[in-house]
Amino acid sequence: MVMSFQTDDSRDEIPARAPASGPAAAVAPAAPSLVAPPAALARAPSPAAAPVAPVAKATAPVAPVVAKAPQSLPPEQTFEIDDDAEGIRSYLADGEVIDGSLRLKNGIRIAGTVTGRVHCEKGSVIVERTGTVSGGVEASGKIIVDGQVGDEKRVASSDDSEPAVRTPGLLAVMGTGRVYGCYQYGRIATYDDATIEGMGKKIR
Repeated sequence: MVMSFQTDDSRDEIPARAPASGPAAAVAPAAPSLVAPPAALARAPSPAAAPVAPVAKATAPVAPVVAKAPQSLPPEQTFEIDDDAEGIRSYLADGEVIDGSLRLKNGIRIAGTVTGRVHCEKGSVIVERTGTVSGGVEASGKIIVDGQVGDEKRVASSDDSEPAVRTPGLLAVMGTGRVYGCYQYGRIATYDDATIEGMGKKIR
């Protein structure tokens, strides 16, 4: 038995649903993509990188340099003398003047001025800083000069016959000591800034 149906043209046609799978399945065209194709995704060359300043390495803190205070000068050089042991029995004070020569049996300290020579048979002679013996000094003991012995103007005429200084013992010329003329000694010691002008000779 054949049955027929009349279609109503006024109804909307319902499109047939495509099968879920199969070779004949229709594929809807892909919607336009908003993502650029892989070729377009290639990165543009980056601009040249700015040079990076080198990073300074941390260093250990440097201790400040402190200037050292100048060291104090050593104390003034001294020469200790035991007057009794050196046979010193006389003293010529500062400001006193003997115009001529002295001949003594024992030693002497001279802080004044002697225009002639000083001769001591025994003992030592000490010419202090304020002392001056223009004619020269001769002694059997020590001769210690912290002042002046001899005449600066007559250095050239001084000779061995009358030396400015003569001792078979120690001749010590201190820092402010000045000897002008020939000098004869058994031993000699000079200190900084001592002045000796003349010919020296070692004797026994």
